[in-house]
Amino acid sequence: MSSSSPTTQKLRYFTASNSAGGFTSYFDDIFSSKKFDRLYIIKGGPGTGKSYLMQQAAAKAEKNGYTVEYFYCSSDPLSLDGIAAYPTGEARALYGNSFIKKSFAIIDGTAPHARDTLLPGAGDEIINLGNFWNSNLLIAKRVEIEALNTQKSEFFIRAYEYLETANELALQIKRLILPAVDHEKMQGALNRIFKNIKPGEGFISAPRLRHALSMAGKASFDTFKNCAKKHYYVSECIDSAHLLFARVMKMAEERNLLTVYSPSPLSPQHLDGLYLPEAGIAFSLCEGRPELEENEKIINMERFVDLQKLRDSRTRLRLSKKYQNAMIHSAFECLSDARRAHFAIEKIYISAMNFKKKEIATEQLLSKIIPQ
Repeated sequence: MSSSSPTTQKLRYFTASNSAGGFTSYFDDIFSSKKFDRLYIIKGGPGTGKSYLMQQAAAKAEKNGYTVEYFYCSSDPLSLDGIAAYPTGEARALYGNSFIKKSFAIIDGTAPHARDTLLPGAGDEIINLGNFWNSNLLIAKRVEIEALNTQKSEFFIRAYEYLETANELALQIKRLILPAVDHEKMQGALNRIFKNIKPGEGFISAPRLRHALSMAGKASFDTFKNCAKKHYYVSECIDSAHLLFARVMKMAEERNLLTVYSPSPLSPQHLDGLYLPEAGIAFSLCEGRPELEENEKIINMERFVDLQKLRDSRTRLRLSKKYQNAMIHSAFECLSDARRAHFAIEKIYISAMNFKKKEIATEQLLSKIIPQ
């Protein structure tokens, strides 16, 4: 994470986003039951220890030689929504769609990404943390829980309304700058980068989100940068960077390359990063002027935008950007209100849990999932 990282592991992503269209999830793609040998779906309320169970499983898997991907909640970026563990670190195994023997995933199967078993017992199974709570205590708190859930839902609805308006303004900006972009010059720059890249074994695209608009503000992971041998920061210029990412995706497809892509959290139809494991290169949207490491370069989008052609649109662009930022700020305020309601619900469930019994069951479960 860019400021306060919840873990030091390299393979960290989000699997969903709070977007202009509401909650946008990539769970079914990333956690396809056809890919994993075993899929475990955790059911339980907030604060019941779903995230901690996944952390324990991930730590044991890594200790036993697995490669682990960590997937964090787009609303609460300190909480895990899922982990995926593979007995191999080969890129096509990680990001491909084929079945991998001895692989497993553990996911949070509760709303808003509710999931049920497709091959009960044979391929996937439920982990029910409700076995360890005091139902009578929760029944006594039902009215309070319902009220808090309603509050939380209303705050999210308001946030999505603000994000929808912010996205409409973003699309307006993109339409205004389009005539000023030198597409030929941008293509030439990418051709030089791709010049010595060998064709891959077949085009596969896999979503892995780098950013989230969360209840704690904007959250980011640098996984693409950390994995790549060569990393390109793409410096934004009036919301034009999505055009470069779209061209990179097209060129990767033409070269049959495995492509890991990050949809924008606000506008999922646009990208804010790509990682090409076979080529060893990654492209990440950046704001400001980052300090470059030895293997990094900046692609400044100002090179490809003729600002003179935007003279007549400057006032509209400035106002649109100002209002867009205001809408995003208002969305974050609503998400912050939702956060308070969420943690109040968590507090109730924590008080109802018998964590001692849960930990005994967790130890037995992990011995089954990852035998010594």
